[in-house]
Amino acid sequence: PLLAVFTGARREELAQLAADRVRVEMGVPYLALDPLDDSGNLKTDESRRAVPLHRELIRLGFLEFVEDCRRAGGGHLFPLLKPNKRGQYAAKFGDWWGRYVRDKAGVADPMIAPMHSFRHAVITDLRQQRIREDEERQLLGHADRNGRSAQVDSHDGYGEHLVPTLAEVVNLISHRGLDLSGVQPYVSRFKPPG
Repeated sequence: PLLAVFTGARREELAQLAADRVRVEMGVPYLALDPLDDSGNLKTDESRRAVPLHRELIRLGFLEFVEDCRRAGGGHLFPLLKPNKRGQYAAKFGDWWGRYVRDKAGVADPMIAPMHSFRHAVITDLRQQRIREDEERQLLGHADRNGRSAQVDSHDGYGEHLVPTLAEVVNLISHRGLDLSGVQPYVSRFKPPG
C-alpha cells in the first residue's frame, strides 16, 4: 500500500516487482515498471516506464528492503504473493486489502476499490499541484486523450521525461493529512560485517 500511495502505480505493477527493477539513474532511485497482463504480455506501451521513488519511501527504508532482497538472492520483492490461475500476483492481496479497509475504515461503498483508490488519490494530488498533464501521464502510464503514448505526447514526440525531473514531480505528492508518524522505517535483517 505505501508503494501505491506514493507512486500511483497499479496494484499488479507493484506486485510483479523484482529487486532488479529498482534502479538508479543520475543518482535518482526509481521503479522500472514493465508490467505484464494476464496472458504474460506487456499491458500497454505506456505502462513501461520509470517511476522515481518518493522521498518518504526512501525515508521508510524501501531501498534497504530492496538491498536485503538482493542479498537474499533477488527475485520478487514480495515472494509471498503467488500468481493465481490468470497469472495475477496481486489478486488475493487486493481482496484481503479490500476486506481490511472496509472492516477497519468502514468504507462501505462497493464502487470504491481500495487499492485502486490510491491511484486516484495520486492523480488528484498531482492535479492540485498543477502538474503538467504529460508528466502526470508519464508517471501513471496513461495514453493521452487521443490514445497516444505519454512518451511521445510532449510536443509531438520531441524530448523525453528524465528520471530526475519526474522525481521532482513525484516528491510533490503529499496526501495532505496523511500521518505516517506511526510507521516504523524498515530495519535490515542482515547484520553488518564485523
